[in-house]
Amino acid sequence: MSRTKPEQIETIDQANDLLFELALTQLELQKIDNKAAEQIALVQKEAELNGKEHRDRIAGLEARLLGFAELKKDELFPEDGKKRSVEVTFGTFGYRRSQSIVIDNEAKTIELIEITKKNLASKLGLTSAVERTPKIKKNSLRSFDDETLEKFGIARKYEDTFFVDTDTEAVNLQLQKAKTA
Repeated sequence: MSRTKPEQIETIDQANDLLFELALTQLELQKIDNKAAEQIALVQKEAELNGKEHRDRIAGLEARLLGFAELKKDELFPEDGKKRSVEVTFGTFGYRRSQSIVIDNEAKTIELIEITKKNLASKLGLTSAVERTPKIKKNSLRSFDDETLEKFGIARKYEDTFFVDTDTEAVNLQLQKAKTA
């Protein structure tokens, strides 16, 4: 099949006609995309409704595991803090240590950081070159040691958060064994 060169546009009316055709084609594509989006939304809603019973069951089972872990915490997870999870045949459960940054007075902390930064910038002669709105990025603060954070009124807070990881492969193997037995 030979390739043909598109017809050259020579007048403003031809350009306008081409824009009309382009807009029509975009509208048709938009109809197709909208129909697909509606179908996707319906399928997601159906999945949400069909899965509600399972999601509720999962939440209940995880709550029961958490209750067990809390009841047996001293036995399962001794105070030395070295053992934080229990691995069994069909998965793992336990606690993960999470940390967060706590700032009592964000405005005062920003002011302290800005003053410290401004003093250094003044020494270098850069103060007039920078203009911005101060905002604290808590994730960036995680890399600093506690002593440095404390100077600016910032504290690091640790929390144990419960987790459950199931081993679906082990469950599938168990189901296969049960079928063949």
